Amino acid sequence: MIYLFKYNKLVSTLVKKSYLFTGVILVVLAVTFTDVYGNRLADRTNSHNQLVISGDSTIDIFNGIAWTHIPVLPGTLATIDKQNNILIANQKFIGKLEFQPHKSPIIDTILMLNGEEPVALFTLNKNVYFSTRNSLFRIKDHEAELIDSSDKGLKVWVGKEYLYVVKNDGRIARIDNSNVVVMPSLSGTLEGGQIHGFWEIAADKPALKPLYFQWWAWVCYVCLLSIVILLYWLNRRSNFLTEKFKLEQLIKQRTAELTYEKEKTDELLANLLPKDTVDELKYTGKASSKKFSMVTVLFSDIQGFTKIVEEMNPEKLVDELDNFFFHFDSVVEKYNIEKIKTIGDAYMCAGGIPYKNRTNPVEVVLAGLEVQEYMRQLKKNNNNIWDLRIGIHTGAVIAGVVGHKRMSYDIWGDTVNTASRMESSGEPGKVNISGQCYELIKDFFVCEYRGKMPVKYKGDIDMYFVNSIRPELSVDQKIIPNHKFIVKLQMLRLYDLEEFMIEKLNNELSKDLYFHNAGYTQEIYSSVGLIGKGEGISEEDLLLVRTAALLLNSGFIDKYSHYEEASINYARQILPMYKYSPEQIDQVATLMKAVVVSPLEAKNKLQAVLSDAIMTYLGRPDFLEQSLKHYKEKKIRDLSVHLHDWLNKELSLIEKFQFHTNTAKSLREVSVEKQVQKIRDFAKFR
Repeated sequence: MIYLFKYNKLVSTLVKKSYLFTGVILVVLAVTFTDVYGNRLADRTNSHNQLVISGDSTIDIFNGIAWTHIPVLPGTLATIDKQNNILIANQKFIGKLEFQPHKSPIIDTILMLNGEEPVALFTLNKNVYFSTRNSLFRIKDHEAELIDSSDKGLKVWVGKEYLYVVKNDGRIARIDNSNVVVMPSLSGTLEGGQIHGFWEIAADKPALKPLYFQWWAWVCYVCLLSIVILLYWLNRRSNFLTEKFKLEQLIKQRTAELTYEKEKTDELLANLLPKDTVDELKYTGKASSKKFSMVTVLFSDIQGFTKIVEEMNPEKLVDELDNFFFHFDSVVEKYNIEKIKTIGDAYMCAGGIPYKNRTNPVEVVLAGLEVQEYMRQLKKNNNNIWDLRIGIHTGAVIAGVVGHKRMSYDIWGDTVNTASRMESSGEPGKVNISGQCYELIKDFFVCEYRGKMPVKYKGDIDMYFVNSIRPELSVDQKIIPNHKFIVKLQMLRLYDLEEFMIEKLNNELSKDLYFHNAGYTQEIYSSVGLIGKGEGISEEDLLLVRTAALLLNSGFIDKYSHYEEASINYARQILPMYKYSPEQIDQVATLMKAVVVSPLEAKNKLQAVLSDAIMTYLGRPDFLEQSLKHYKEKKIRDLSVHLHDWLNKELSLIEKFQFHTNTAKSLREVSVEKQVQKIRDFAKFR
């Protein structure tokens, strides 16, 4: 931007100065041409004018030399005055001057000699001279005064300040006013009556042109004109670039404004509708309803709100509700729960939509406990704080968009009605859940069984009050989960990750991956679970190694060689969505890289478990079948691989590899010797 402004300013300055300079040059040239063609310097130009005298005689003037084609008065001297009257020496009027083609003389006097002999005219030091072939005259009072003559002829040149006359006998004369002085040459010598050296004006050459008519002057004019044209083009270009820059800035500004407005609109829609629903509305203009098999619905309601409305100032009431719902929104967002709507004092939200997951019962109950604790803390400082009832139920729902103008995201089904009954059947300050929800969260929370409670249109339903998180899973013995709780919840998320990754591999892996396919990943994942539990590794370590098993072959989606880097990239992209911490993600990435680079070595227990799970097929009866699938997969990508070499490589692998863990060794179904014999028997028939 700065360089563009500097460039434009420089070009503009140059163009203005060039215009001024060019204008001055053109004025000088115009004056010069006018002077040349209409004054006493006419003898130094190449102009050719024709004079008509009395309609029957003509005199042509060319290069300062005049001669007559039709003698009027032979041997006499004629004068043309300012009124274009033609006079002879005795002032007798003989005719009127007419010019062809169109210019009138602006000099005071032009002298001509009517005769057959050509006459050269000169003006120097305010004196007028003319010469014939043999004589030089000075005009004084319309009379011709002889200055010099020679029978054999002479030549006359005009210098800067003098006339120079050269005769046949080698003498040179310099004419100063009316004096004749014989002198040596200006730049040569006069020896023995002969001229040697160079003279100011060479003989037989026409009078010198002005400096501004020399060839190099014309070259300068052409260069100047080219520079002016170039600067004009640069000026136009700079103006174009400036306008282009302004237009680009305007487009950027408008684009930024549109982007800002779009972001505001998207943010507003995101607050009203789920992201997937918003995207579907954008691209298709409508949103389809979906059925979810496990959704946890929460209803909350303020105890005695109708009476509160009658007694409380409306503005204060709205402010109190707004504060309460604002805190509830923050808790709901924290636990990845979808807010559905508020109706008066009722608040409704649901977990497990629009993205299905297995952790939504635990997360919704956590949110309910946190809200009730928040209300209890407020009540300690203010007895007028309202009492809140919360009811929760888990089941199937249908979710979708309602309306065409003021659209809203809503859910329907028996689960919604049951959750509402759980709220109305609860008690202030308590979280009341159904028996179905209890079965899903009982390993995480301390619950109080209420028995079978009657519910309108539902009959008797088991109900529980959730009192707190289990002591071994809580920091404060109430509602703050500890690390063990988080790991336990992550183990539930692992099932969601498993479902996601297997579906992704089935859909995106190449169909010619006969060995490294989704089925092989599923086998590794299952084997890791068996070996890990058999080796007694901790629940968190089991979480990490099973996660690594699920993502190990994801890199084959992008490339075949050095796929481990692509797999690690997938891990770093996907795992944050499932609440893995950065430290856990780094551990998973390190584990994946180690077993791919050195599958025969294991530096720790987790590497040993994962390595044994990868090589489990070596001890299964279908080893040869799996090996041939691997060969077929390789052959497609590398034609240089031959079956004989491949079988030898597999023999070397099965003889060298030893399972690292005792659990893997105990799971081996076929011994090394039998596997080797199978390969050798197969090779005999190939």
